[in-house]
Amino acid sequence: MKLGALVYKQNCASCHGDLADGRGPVGDILNQYTGVQPPGFDSSRILGLTAGEKFASIAIGYGRMPAFQGLLSETDRWALISLIEATASERNAELSAITAIPEQTRTLELLRLRSKF
Repeated sequence: MKLGALVYKQNCASCHGDLADGRGPVGDILNQYTGVQPPGFDSSRILGLTAGEKFASIAIGYGRMPAFQGLLSETDRWALISLIEATASERNAELSAITAIPEQTRTLELLRLRSKF
């Protein structure tokens, strides 16, 4: 789940929030101007999706969310699915731990984990 948390922090947290609650700074601005708030991972919309639907949403985008297929490997996208499908307490613990790590160290850890695949 650590890979998913690192990928999330780098690519998703600005919209979906540090703890995947839908309250990221870019998401709040989006909501202010469009009335659309990115969903939190415990929202009924996200919980109602299958793993494949979540993967497709990340890959090709959904609504105002851009496509990440060209930016994230399949391994990264499935790591995000693992994070999304974890229990709220597991996900929050992992994201809190990742957020506490300095950005440069997070980037190096992400590169180290990616090199295993």
